[in-house]
Amino acid sequence: MNYIGIIESLTKSSAIRHGDLDVAIHEILVKAAEGLQVARVNVWTIDPKFTALTCIGSIEKGLEGFSKGQLLPVELYPNYFKHISGAEKIVSDDAVSASFNKELLDSYILPLGIQSMMDIPVRIEGEMVGLVCFEHVGEKRLWTISEQSFAISIAQMLSLCMETHRRNELHHQLEIALHEKEVLLNEINHRVKNNMMIICSLINLQKYKAKDEFHEGLLDEVRSKILSMAYIHEQLYTSKNYAQIDFGVYLENLLSHLNGSMGVGMHVNIDKNIQHVPIAIKKAIPFGLITNEVVTNAFKYAFKPGKPGILNVRFEKNNTGFHLAFKDNGPGFDSKNEKRNSIGLGLVEDLVEQLEGQIAFDTSNGTLVEIHIPDQSSLA
Repeated sequence: MNYIGIIESLTKSSAIRHGDLDVAIHEILVKAAEGLQVARVNVWTIDPKFTALTCIGSIEKGLEGFSKGQLLPVELYPNYFKHISGAEKIVSDDAVSASFNKELLDSYILPLGIQSMMDIPVRIEGEMVGLVCFEHVGEKRLWTISEQSFAISIAQMLSLCMETHRRNELHHQLEIALHEKEVLLNEINHRVKNNMMIICSLINLQKYKAKDEFHEGLLDEVRSKILSMAYIHEQLYTSKNYAQIDFGVYLENLLSHLNGSMGVGMHVNIDKNIQHVPIAIKKAIPFGLITNEVVTNAFKYAFKPGKPGILNVRFEKNNTGFHLAFKDNGPGFDSKNEKRNSIGLGLVEDLVEQLEGQIAFDTSNGTLVEIHIPDQSSLA
């Protein structure tokens, strides 16, 4: 018999390569039975606690089909289990007389008329995960060395198939877990955004209880800051990317909102030169707050009702990091006096420092705020 040819044909099986367990086991058992000319071949798996063998595939000469499901508990066959657990192979030329088979005689060997057997443990990375059994009926049979080698090769093919199947199942479980995590993160971002919008609504209601315009303005500023963070969570759950956002998209949406909410009665043209760059959530929130603060200050102090205003906004990334710049055509201010704190640039400086960046001001012709943030892995 050409055992090498049989093994080579099995290596070409797509079912074995892809871990299609039932189909692969059936193919292997059919080839094994044909090669050894035995009455039955069956495959068993053993549970991790080594308590029982479960048949996952069996074929019998003269019978069509593929059966499985039989169970052999360890407690009924303790000596047999102990013998197979440390063996490379168990060869029984005379299955009835072999001492290690005594526990199987009345329940298995004699009822099936088995005269000779080969039991080969199936192992994955040295761990016994199952057993393949070759059963001969009729006269006793002396198993040759080549037949024993062929049987071991069959066990190795089963090991490959079972390992691939196990890996596929693990991959599937990981996919399910990942999907569940994505759903959870999506729900969290959605709820965070909704909660922030509720807070904004509450602040808006409280605003109408303010006694003067100054306190109304303070509430508007708080509401604007919260909205800038809410939009980030909105973009996270709509884009399905929970680690980073397209900051260019976010920036354009935030600028549009600020222009619509603060530019009432003004004629402000926002000239945007914005690069679409993915940015980590750890950076996105402070970047958003910085943008909110600088643009809000521009609308409050640089632009006057009825007078055309221009705000240039530039965002880009290069080899040195992220660059964010704002330039208005307002009257400018003295960046060295106390007015800086009064218009909120202290918060901007704190946020830039938090990101380990640098900020520069130029008030000679309007106000220019330039911010550079290094692209460090620690900030990703």
